[in-house]
Amino acid sequence: MDIFERLGAKGVKFNFEIEFHYIEIELPQETHIKVEWKSHTKSIKTSSEIVVDNDKTKVDIEETLSNTHTIYTKKHSIPDKKIELKVLGEINGKIKDIGKVVLNLVEYLDAPVIEQVHRIEKCKDKNAKICISVKAESLGAATLSSTMMGSTIGNEAVEDPQQLEEPQQEVLLSEETQHVLTELKTQCEKSEKTLEDLSHENHELKEKNSKKDQDANYSEESENKLNEKIKKAKAKNKSRKQDIEKIENNVEELNEVLERLKYEKEGIIKELAMKELDKKEDHLKDKIDELKEIRERIEEEESNQKKDENELNKNIQLLSKKNDFLESEIERLRVKLEPAQKEEERDEIEEMLFDNMKNLRNITTRYTVTEKPRKDLV
Repeated sequence: MDIFERLGAKGVKFNFEIEFHYIEIELPQETHIKVEWKSHTKSIKTSSEIVVDNDKTKVDIEETLSNTHTIYTKKHSIPDKKIELKVLGEINGKIKDIGKVVLNLVEYLDAPVIEQVHRIEKCKDKNAKICISVKAESLGAATLSSTMMGSTIGNEAVEDPQQLEEPQQEVLLSEETQHVLTELKTQCEKSEKTLEDLSHENHELKEKNSKKDQDANYSEESENKLNEKIKKAKAKNKSRKQDIEKIENNVEELNEVLERLKYEKEGIIKELAMKELDKKEDHLKDKIDELKEIRERIEEEESNQKKDENELNKNIQLLSKKNDFLESEIERLRVKLEPAQKEEERDEIEEMLFDNMKNLRNITTRYTVTEKPRKDLV
């Protein structure tokens, strides 16, 4: 506020210099970076070759951009004066917005020039940042002519600060005042147009009133016609109401019928389901009966098989006894054979013994535990 009090002005022009030191950002592919400083009249960009890729995320810039802005006071205070530094990227020949940095120039008035690191907003890389330093230099009180001139680049010619500080005969107007004046002028034009429209409507109303005086004789007849139309409309409305009531009653009846049909449908579905279940149950019962019969037949066969096995075992035991008996007979015959003197008798006896042994072996090998015995042999 010191400079505003010293100059006794509501607006002071400043030349702001923004020096860029480095940018640190991670991008998926090689990108050419530029920083744009755009004011209401001009747009300036960095000219340095700034290339960022996966291997090189931090790049030095070392470039300065300058621009002039007018700072105004309002009710003995300085409102914020915010600007945007847009970070642009050229990818495959197309310029895309990568992010932005918002600065409040009022913070740099009468402030030391130091390096500051700012986060790049609205960037895919949430850790992207840029390092800058801002210098503000007063150019004197702002006049209407200097305000209309807009901003200039730092290397362009600027008015002499001493000349700007001299008293001017022109009226000092802020940007807000100019905006208010423009709005007032627009409102005045609208008011004039509204007055013209009202005068035209007044003339038309006078003509209509004169016509109404001429048509006064027909007013009663028109009123009667209107009353008749109103009566007819009321009658139509009444009949429509009655029709609506009938329709509502029919709708209620239809809803009841639908509900009844719904319950009947559910009952039919349940009945069909029960019949289907009964059929399935009967089928299952038949299957169970078949399985029971098969089981009984198997049990009967097993019982018969056991009986056959027992009978076979008995026959085997009997044959074993017969075998023992035959062996004892053979042994007895052998004993008798030894004192025999004739060779022919001995050969006959041996042949008879051999045949008996052969028959006995054939009989014993024919029977097994699992084979059913023959009744003729038993």
